[in-house]
Amino acid sequence: LGSTNANVSGTVYNSWYGNAAWNATESNVQALGYALTLSKIYCVLSAAPSSTHSRTLTFRQNTANSSAAVTISGASTSGSWTGSLAVATDDLICVAHTSSGTPTNSNMKYGLVFTTVPPTQFVQQTIML
Repeated sequence: LGSTNANVSGTVYNSWYGNAAWNATESNVQALGYALTLSKIYCVLSAAPSSTHSRTLTFRQNTANSSAAVTISGASTSGSWTGSLAVATDDLICVAHTSSGTPTNSNMKYGLVFTTVPPTQFVQQTIML
């Protein structure tokens, strides 16, 4: 879950888990992925972008935008994306934030839902002493 000040212009990047400030250099916030499937992105703003303005959060793989993106515009303060996007081991992953126009200053919280490929199996073992 990322939470950060979204008062930026142009395209900026953050770690997929949102543990850093927005950065103009993507390589400063990229992380190595492992075999996962992205199934949902949630995004919430503390203030709506206003009238004809918008903010977009996009999941990125290997320095390219993916199809997983959330655009919040007008009077809305939240949005989500649902789908299925494969992430391979050693993909470089992060999120990008772009704005259209000059949206109202806002903080952004976002979360990403992943499942492992194949789904992780947990084994419970009882040891008798």
